[in-house]
Amino acid sequence: MLKSILMKHLLSTLLTILSFSYSPGQENNQQAFKPFSLIILKPEKASIPDSLKIYADSIERKQAQKYLATIKSLEKLKESVNEEMKKAIELQILQVKSREEEAHTFKYYHSLAKQTLLELGFLFGSIHEQLNNSNKVNIFTGDVLDPSSVTTSDLKKLGKHYRVDYMAAFENVRTGSRNGVLTLKYTIKLYSRKEDKVILKKEIEGNALVENFTPLSDIYPPCGRHEYSINCDNYLECVFKSAIRFSTEELFKEIEKRQRN
Repeated sequence: MLKSILMKHLLSTLLTILSFSYSPGQENNQQAFKPFSLIILKPEKASIPDSLKIYADSIERKQAQKYLATIKSLEKLKESVNEEMKKAIELQILQVKSREEEAHTFKYYHSLAKQTLLELGFLFGSIHEQLNNSNKVNIFTGDVLDPSSVTTSDLKKLGKHYRVDYMAAFENVRTGSRNGVLTLKYTIKLYSRKEDKVILKKEIEGNALVENFTPLSDIYPPCGRHEYSINCDNYLECVFKSAIRFSTEELFKEIEKRQRN
């Protein structure tokens, strides 16, 4: 029981603080849902006015702080467990430290990929909780990909190279204004390797007032993630989180209906 609780704590810590990837467990109920894999390509750039760059710096600084907080949290947890669990935690610490460069090279627009992966993890994790708790297998394996590590941004080529079921990407990320309110626009694309084509291409627009905010539990009830608002520290972060929620919903709908039998 102690091992189970500690491992759940570790997973929750890594998902909530780092948001690097999410691979929730799922039940071996093939008739209910087919396992799948997804890679989200980080955007290479975003266009924002100079007046917002101070907020961009704040978002990037906070990500570096979260990386350090994760290591500190795991180090503290290690002090209160037995020797066997210490070894497991030490391995988790090494895995986190192996991504130090990624944490420190994080750009504010990378949050599009990271937060989307996290939100999809919560949604598909809720599907997992609905099913029988036996014969667990991974039904959702996800990660983000840095465009600097590949020679192409072609989703079809990347999907086939990495042998994943879906590839997602964000294009033409830029801020704007609607009725005097800051907005964020971009095009979300989703490629399906099975269908060998882009199955979703849609323009997304979020706003700093976070209008029409949809809780994750409304996108897929009963999602275990209970929200009443989007928490953000500045207008730029708010507009990013608003847009991300809209595109998360679009991605979820397209994937969910294909993975159900």
